[in-house]
Amino acid sequence: MKSMYRWPLVALSVIVGMALLSPILSMHDPHAFESGSYLPPSAEYWLGTNKLGQDVWSQLLAGTRTSLWIGLLVAFFSTALSAVLGLLAGYIPWLDRLINGGANVLLVLPSLLLILLFISFTGGGMIQLVVVLSLLSWPGYMRLIRSSVLSLKEREFVKAASMFGGSPFYVLRKHLLPHIKPLMKAKFILSFRNAILTESGLAFLGLGDPNFVSWGSMLNAAFSEPSIYLSNAWAWIVLPPVLMLIITTVSLAFLMEERPLKRKTAKRIKVVKHESEPSDGVCCEDVTVTFGQQEVVKNVTFHVQPGEIVSIIGPSGSGKTTLARAMYGLLPAYQWTGDVFYNGASVRKRDFSKKHYWQTCSFIYQDARAAFNPLLTLKEQFTELGVTEEQARQAVEQVSLPGHVLEKYPFECSGGMLSRAMIALAFLTEPDVVIADECTSTLDPILKKEIVQLLEEKVRMSRVSLIFITHDLDIAYAISDRTLRIDDHQLKEEVAAYA
Repeated sequence: MKSMYRWPLVALSVIVGMALLSPILSMHDPHAFESGSYLPPSAEYWLGTNKLGQDVWSQLLAGTRTSLWIGLLVAFFSTALSAVLGLLAGYIPWLDRLINGGANVLLVLPSLLLILLFISFTGGGMIQLVVVLSLLSWPGYMRLIRSSVLSLKEREFVKAASMFGGSPFYVLRKHLLPHIKPLMKAKFILSFRNAILTESGLAFLGLGDPNFVSWGSMLNAAFSEPSIYLSNAWAWIVLPPVLMLIITTVSLAFLMEERPLKRKTAKRIKVVKHESEPSDGVCCEDVTVTFGQQEVVKNVTFHVQPGEIVSIIGPSGSGKTTLARAMYGLLPAYQWTGDVFYNGASVRKRDFSKKHYWQTCSFIYQDARAAFNPLLTLKEQFTELGVTEEQARQAVEQVSLPGHVLEKYPFECSGGMLSRAMIALAFLTEPDVVIADECTSTLDPILKKEIVQLLEEKVRMSRVSLIFITHDLDIAYAISDRTLRIDDHQLKEEVAAYA
């Protein structure tokens, strides 16, 4: 912990301790009229008394408890609303319009005026205050969380988690929620601080709950008697609640810049390999992909038999990766026509992902760094497939990686290491079809040769259908049974593979 955060934490710890121990530390009943007015600090009354003869120290402790309790409740409910609604709005399109529309309405309404009207008509109770502050303070950070989720859900590791068989709830909870924790932390601290200041301001105006003492109500009582400034009474009546407000809000502001909380280990989901369908490879039928009015590939039809390697080559921008993503269902359905069948099952079927992704078929992404969740170790991401740690270790060792690499996070690995790990992950559940999108482009020539030989060996031994997308013509001709070229948006020619 950096030293600049130590003192704010110490200050907040003391204030929280005062709130928790207030029944013990209080020397008198904060509501009792036990003594004379404006008595100076003494052994019996540590901070003297106010106009009504109430012990200021006991009132300060009670006010600390009330202010922190309101801040905690508002921060909890407001942060929960922002996180839950932001996750849902960003991940589920039809909820986005509803939630984001409601947030936009609340953002344009004058919050302070609504709070004043609500408190005035409901009597200013603590529960009513917590409710109205929670309901009015969630939209701003909800929009930030929504924007983050909209970006994250397009990342390969989120799509891969869905293909592992993870439900939307699982993906939201384990793959998206950890990424928004820094936003949630900032939201919690900001809401905590604002709730304390708002309650104190309302109580100072006389709109607080009269059944509870707070820092604001103490200031209201003090400023309602200007005569205290004719003596030294203001020093022990006004300064204590003001200093508590300043110390608390400044300390919370420092914590806004603190480092993110430590990540928790994600639980794993188990995916059972689907074995009920015949092994007849992959069939692409009349696939056309369009972006707006622009056709990327059109009328693509081919079939890959079990145990066959088919390479797809072509210049950069010809549509090789776009075709592969369409074949694997990674593009929105409206952007492409035709169909693709894996062992006779259409990729357009609603339950295709739960039954076939990473079981019947798997995908080796071109950008392996984007395909792995940066907040989980490689071991956690391998075991999501339902395999044991020993099986995961053997898989990475087969692609020339040491077993201890599984303990690393993706940012601790080079691009080449992640590419090899992605290859190991693709073959881990022994799928029938593998689509490899430029999976050797980040490897050095020697390692590239080893990996290509390994791919060919796995295909021949396990009779896997491999669609190999590459710019390396030598590799394509060397390992492929057939080589297809994309030119002018079509598979125009089929070149016989060289021995």
